[in-house]
Amino acid sequence: GTGLGELHLEAEYKLTSKLLARVAGSAERLVLFAMTIGNVFDARLSPYKEEGKISEAFALDAAGTAFITKASMAALSRLEEMYHKVGLNTTFPLGPGHSYWPRLEDLQIMFNLLKPERIGLHLTESNLIMPRKSVAMVMGVGRNLPESHEQTHCNFCSIRATCQLSQAGQKNLDN
Repeated sequence: GTGLGELHLEAEYKLTSKLLARVAGSAERLVLFAMTIGNVFDARLSPYKEEGKISEAFALDAAGTAFITKASMAALSRLEEMYHKVGLNTTFPLGPGHSYWPRLEDLQIMFNLLKPERIGLHLTESNLIMPRKSVAMVMGVGRNLPESHEQTHCNFCSIRATCQLSQAGQKNLDN
């Protein structure tokens, strides 16, 4: 069910995003998704930072962002195809931590349901996902979903013009 800007799940859980409630409020189910590059990336990046190799650190960081973005888009695309084959529609995926969904505490709910520690993910005390190059998203699945008209969550984000994730995702769509 939905409240004002809330999506109520089973077992008293609720996710608090007006955009999620609008986009996926009529969904029959929600798919929660998490993916990570893993700790190896952070371990590889640290020496560059420590040695003051700023341009190398920046380039590797950007490459990690592009990789996790494209990998998660590819995985979500496969999920969408699977649902479409059985006659179900999907929403575009959304994730806490973006301007359209600022409540990072919702990641705790997602982690309680997903149990992503199995793939090495955990939350810091301030609800940031670790390892750094990781994503957690929600996608609605159902028959009577609002038309998204090829939109992505980036269409609703306030930092779209300067965001590496948005630019990496756009490049993926262009190629």
